[in-house]
Amino acid sequence: MPDIIATTETRLKNSMKFGFRLQGYSIEYHDSPTNAGGVALFVKDILAYRVENKFMIDTPGCENLWLQFDTNNSNTFVIGVVYRHPNSNYEDFQDKLDATIAKLSATSSKYYICGDFNIDLLKYHEDKRVEAYVHMLHSYGCYIFPNYPTRVTPNSSTLIDHIYTNNASDDLQNFILVHDISDHYPLFISAGSINSKFHHKKTTRRTLEFFQLEAFLTDLLEIMNEDITKNLYTTPVGNLFKIFIEKFESVLNKHAPLKELSRTEQKRSFVANRG
Repeated sequence: MPDIIATTETRLKNSMKFGFRLQGYSIEYHDSPTNAGGVALFVKDILAYRVENKFMIDTPGCENLWLQFDTNNSNTFVIGVVYRHPNSNYEDFQDKLDATIAKLSATSSKYYICGDFNIDLLKYHEDKRVEAYVHMLHSYGCYIFPNYPTRVTPNSSTLIDHIYTNNASDDLQNFILVHDISDHYPLFISAGSINSKFHHKKTTRRTLEFFQLEAFLTDLLEIMNEDITKNLYTTPVGNLFKIFIEKFESVLNKHAPLKELSRTEQKRSFVANRG
């Protein structure tokens, strides 16, 4: 199961929030004042975090949410999810995002910023505004994922869903799930195992010894076609999302099974995480 799941265009209202849950996860959200937009983050119950409002992008037509996590080795990382409404002020958004990344860069934290930005990075060579936007991100040393379209229709292909990070680790992996579960392709990023300092006694770990990304994606796409596509128009979106998480976990368990750690391995893992 993913440690953290970010969603945009949640369109949640106060009366809906208590029914919008995912077993095993806590939820944080930022609603939209309109009938579109809104963001949410689902976080595994075992992870300790706090909401950090100091990173908020304060501009009209933008919902965003920021969580800070503390790990065993005293390092911290921040995750932000952003939804920028298509018709919001482009320049003001860029200026406010610039200020937020400046704040993040002034800390020692790794950060991951994801969401639907409604800025088509495929127009880098055509639109000076997009070029300036990308240069701003690169000026902070951000890595930008992915490099391929995330929203494809019969008439267009756009790259409007992005992930930005300052994590230069060789272990970092990212991929797109090409599936019509929604009109945007889901994005995934793997940055290694997350261990909460308040829950370091976890006794299992996924083994990646025989993990092959292509085989994993092939099996995932096959099971999505079998269990999601056939129910796409007859099952509520909330139920489809639960099915998606269950199927994702089943494929992940096949390719990266959980291994129970011995007491010696637990001790070594705890010492290593403390540095």
